[in-house]
Amino acid sequence: MPDTMKPNEPETEVEVELDKDDKDAPVDEVAKPPKSKKAKAPAPTASQPLSYQAEQSPSVGRIVHFCIPKAMHGGDDPVHRPAIVSNVRNAKKGIVDLHVFVTKDDYPGNYHPGPLMTADKVGYSESEEDGTWHWPERV
Repeated sequence: MPDTMKPNEPETEVEVELDKDDKDAPVDEVAKPPKSKKAKAPAPTASQPLSYQAEQSPSVGRIVHFCIPKAMHGGDDPVHRPAIVSNVRNAKKGIVDLHVFVTKDDYPGNYHPGPLMTADKVGYSESEEDGTWHWPERV
């Protein structure tokens, strides 16, 4: 215990920034790494929707939502199902191939081909049009 400390006073760790060339620095001092600032997303342009522009681009394995066409499920309300991007055809335009997870309710009548459906050359749409994909909503 140093001479300047009182018997019941706890020791504190001293943090200082050290130069790389400072070889004579005490061992008890801890070097602090410089703080880094987070990069902000660029402002959206009028030609691209906000959510697509916010530093996201489709890549294989990403989870997205697929809007099942109304003609397929027979309802009036849009049906969104989770999908996994299996191929990126054009990242700038948002054209991808998907494996879509579906349920029996997504098919009219008794026909149900299985839990997965493939959708090829699917375009991105922030307005959630039939037969397009979009990023999952944040909740």
